[in-house]
Amino acid sequence: MDSARQHYLLDRRRRGVAAGASSTSGSSKLATTTSFWAESPMESGAFLGLGQYLVSMAFGTPPQEVLLIADTGSDLIWLQCSTTAAPPAFCPKKACSRRPAFVASKSATLSVVPCSAAQCLLVPAPRGHGPACSPAAPVPCGYAYDYADGSSTTGFLARDTATISNGTSGGAAVRGVAFGCGTRNQGGSFSGTGGVIGLGQGQLSFPAQSGSLFAQTFSYCLLDLEGGRRGRSSSFLFLGRPERRAAFAYTPLVSNPLAPTFYYVGVVAIRVGNRVLPVPGSEWAIDVLGNGGTVIDSGSTLTYLRLGAYLHLVSAFAASVHLPRIPSSATFFQGLELCYNVSSSSSSAPANGGFPRLTIDFAQGLSLELPTGNYLVDVADDVKCLAIRPTLSPFAFNVLGNLMQQGYHVEFDRASARIGFARTECVAH
Repeated sequence: MDSARQHYLLDRRRRGVAAGASSTSGSSKLATTTSFWAESPMESGAFLGLGQYLVSMAFGTPPQEVLLIADTGSDLIWLQCSTTAAPPAFCPKKACSRRPAFVASKSATLSVVPCSAAQCLLVPAPRGHGPACSPAAPVPCGYAYDYADGSSTTGFLARDTATISNGTSGGAAVRGVAFGCGTRNQGGSFSGTGGVIGLGQGQLSFPAQSGSLFAQTFSYCLLDLEGGRRGRSSSFLFLGRPERRAAFAYTPLVSNPLAPTFYYVGVVAIRVGNRVLPVPGSEWAIDVLGNGGTVIDSGSTLTYLRLGAYLHLVSAFAASVHLPRIPSSATFFQGLELCYNVSSSSSSAPANGGFPRLTIDFAQGLSLELPTGNYLVDVADDVKCLAIRPTLSPFAFNVLGNLMQQGYHVEFDRASARIGFARTECVAH
């Protein structure tokens, strides 16, 4: 599934445009204040077999709760949508009984976006484009959104009130939020969820539409994915700046006009132990065609590196680990090259479990010395693998996935064009 995610991101980059891909730094017309903040629990998707995090929101009047995949790599907000009380046909009964579809007909405030609206130009049109759009008699704005693993959502664009609870005043209601009302949704990428909340930089993303209501800022703090499977405390999504803020260290966002949805950051080096890897600067840079660079992505589980950077990392990492290595042919988790036996009989429990420190250096002095749990994954009893894979396409970019972000409060400060990291326990504020 995570591999399909990378194909999806690359396809969006190669097309250059997608739902809401035009970037915006101005305030939305919905903006009313710059001091409000709200928070919402985020669940691990592990209980559904997903490697993403899910955020609880409500849409409509009266509010209908939905559980959405939080995705910084896309802009479109879309819901599993029904015009009746029946759930989508593909949705597992257990999940659907827990998180039913959004029933459009039950909302008193829902309006359909006409095909003549400017927002309709920001979504991919359905195959065949449907009936011609006449400004005199506009039809609903239809959309069709495809994912690399064959999953898709098709429906119409609508506007309604979105409610985020548990904030400074008990919650925040944002009126007139445009979203896809998905009436035909197929595939496993979002099975059991209520849809996707796009957190990217384009005009249809939730941060863009909520404008300066939340000071053009959002952040999240992620517990490990397996915590959701074991019923641990929730991670959190913060909209705006919480009253008790972490001490962030920032690095600037890097602009890529050919892929404006994504949050690019400037990586300058990777260190294994005390050794700076001799990775050419071209492996981190965005070229004149918009290829390359490094993206922070909440929707990817693993981290992906361009081949030149990956080969240096694997070589240095393997040379630094003296635990028994499991042959690639016996790997329990397909695609992970470096896997080791960490049983007590094969290791005397050296410092850091026998693994080297991994540090990422960003532009303007930010360095993240990562805990082993952020770059190693347990794939079987007593088996740990390096949770980093190569990207082989010449158009590829580096992706820092959610595993590498766990245990950090990560702030996306759109107004100041920067991303902040703070090592912290991810608990409610």
